[in-house]
Amino acid sequence: MSEIADALRNSRVPFDSRSHERIDASPGLYAFWLRGTCLYVGMSEDLRRRIYQHENFEDNPELDRHFKAYPHEIEISVAYKDADSVILRRLEQEAIRELNPLANVQRDKP
Repeated sequence: MSEIADALRNSRVPFDSRSHERIDASPGLYAFWLRGTCLYVGMSEDLRRRIYQHENFEDNPELDRHFKAYPHEIEISVAYKDADSVILRRLEQEAIRELNPLANVQRDKP
């Protein structure tokens, strides 16, 4: 398993409506988990803003379904990477391939 997938797998903490307050406004990757299964992997140049968006404006129906069905069991993990968007996107795709998240729209793309 790659370094980025390991970092995401091994840094899970409970997710709630104020998780963004505990996350730096730095670039990196994040993942949502349910009972050890990866639900979603994403990247952002501002993780705090992106996590806030997930908390308040979910636009992924599959991820939203899990948030609503298991609100107290969702976990989040963050891997900070001071990198530009091209590198972050490559790392995101690598993590998606390895973790095979259930709610990533792009997970079946090469």
